[in-house]
Amino acid sequence: MIIIDENLCKGCHLCLYMCPQNVYAISSEPNKKSVQLPYVNFGDRCDKCGKCEIACPDQAITVNDLEGE
Repeated sequence: MIIIDENLCKGCHLCLYMCPQNVYAISSEPNKKSVQLPYVNFGDRCDKCGKCEIACPDQAITVNDLEGE
């Protein structure tokens, strides 16, 4: 499961570019900080490689092995 902490994410989209499985997409609606956040669009594609988690400069992404939590 992938968790994106919206309070930490600044919308750099590095996760989107680093993900080899194209799991992420960019929200069409900005949040309250006027940032278009990434979201998990194809979570079933995730192979839990952790590249997105490592690339995130704000530590806003957590990738774990728990499904549905």
